[in-house]
Amino acid sequence: MATHNYVRTKCRSSRWSLPTALTRRRPGIGQILASVILLETGPIERFASAGNFASYARCVDSQRLSNGKKKGEGNTKNGNKYLPWAFVEAANFAMRFCAEAKRFYERKKARTDGANPQK
Repeated sequence: MATHNYVRTKCRSSRWSLPTALTRRRPGIGQILASVILLETGPIERFASAGNFASYARCVDSQRLSNGKKKGEGNTKNGNKYLPWAFVEAANFAMRFCAEAKRFYERKKARTDGANPQK
């Protein structure tokens, strides 16, 4: 409960009100998820590129390649563990409550249903 109150207090502070408002414009992201994303990300300027942020947020596979050959699985536990959770929650809420997101999901699901048969 203390964490929940801390997040609510941060949401109301003037430093976080504008970024939280901008983040909440995305479908599926409410006040709590917006705060989690902003607090866990920190200053976005610290990432040199979008790829660096995606890697930090664990949204891309960890690959180690040398001369075009796979060299192990890489370190899959690097980065922030709360950001992928927040993004998955936002996607689930968007799919449930946003018609456009639901149509996008259904299109992608229809394309990949036959492409990945179960073993």
